Amino acid sequence: MKVSSIVQIAGGLIIASAGLYIFFKDVDIKEIGVHIQQTEWWVIAIVALMSPISLWLRALRWRLMLPKRENTHKHGLFSITVIAFAVNNILPARLGEAARAVLLWRRNKFTIAESVGSLVLERAIDSTVFLSCLFLPVFFVGSLENLLPWGVFCGAGFAGILMVFLFYAIFPDFTKKMSSKMLFLIPKKFHDRFKKLGNELISNLDWIFSLRKSFVVAVLSYAIIFCYVVMIWLLGIKLSGFAVFESMFGVAFAALGAAIPLAPGYVGTLHAVLQKGLGLLGVQGSGAAAITVLYHAIGYVVVTFMGIVYFFTLRLSFDDIGKAKQQIGD
Repeated sequence: MKVSSIVQIAGGLIIASAGLYIFFKDVDIKEIGVHIQQTEWWVIAIVALMSPISLWLRALRWRLMLPKRENTHKHGLFSITVIAFAVNNILPARLGEAARAVLLWRRNKFTIAESVGSLVLERAIDSTVFLSCLFLPVFFVGSLENLLPWGVFCGAGFAGILMVFLFYAIFPDFTKKMSSKMLFLIPKKFHDRFKKLGNELISNLDWIFSLRKSFVVAVLSYAIIFCYVVMIWLLGIKLSGFAVFESMFGVAFAALGAAIPLAPGYVGTLHAVLQKGLGLLGVQGSGAAAITVLYHAIGYVVVTFMGIVYFFTLRLSFDDIGKAKQQIGD
């Protein structure tokens, strides 16, 4: 095993352990179990259903965003997406992203560059939506009024990213020239890498020149996140005053925890950060812990099981994922 792989695994375990320690240090595990047992079966069933629905919507959006190329096709994107998220659940360092890239390359004939570009763009769009989930609740939830400066900052970031997309849609050539000139701010040894990244992103932005496609991408992006909002809302349905904006805020905090790299399956990081977010909403102790455990565990089990089934059906190997990761790093 390579030293880098050992470091990634060790780092992931350390980060996950630290997150779980923060999560469990001030709660009673038995009380968490009581709260979980009191959760209605239909709530668990709907939450379990929301996970694959969100991935199906994500695959639809991915299909729309991928460029049209000769000798390529866009079939089977749902299975690829499910496998990627399942691999992220099992392995550290977000190796599921490498799995998506290699499967799109092997099965759909897109280049690694186009595949990576689509994933980078997807991450940018998701981050934009999550920013709205952070700043909107600040203006509508009384317990978050102390976070108004933070809400204004997130709102400015949301508006800024939208302006970048809009500016590119109106002035694509000028945007490309300005982006090239800004390379002087980056050390020369990284110029080629950033140029490559820019080309990868641009190849997946053809849809932005169509108002209809842009609208559909926006609707799908919010529909994906809305699935997670429904999950947290249902898990907290017995809480007084826990509604849509509270759920949005919780989802945004969960995303912050999931964004921390290395930890496999977002274990520990998601738990600690989501628990903190729920605490800001006034949900404390074992109640917040139970919501967090169920939110993570239900989706984890469903997606991982589906991913394993697709993984062996498509005959993908971990060696293929490693090779793809190496190509992405190059």
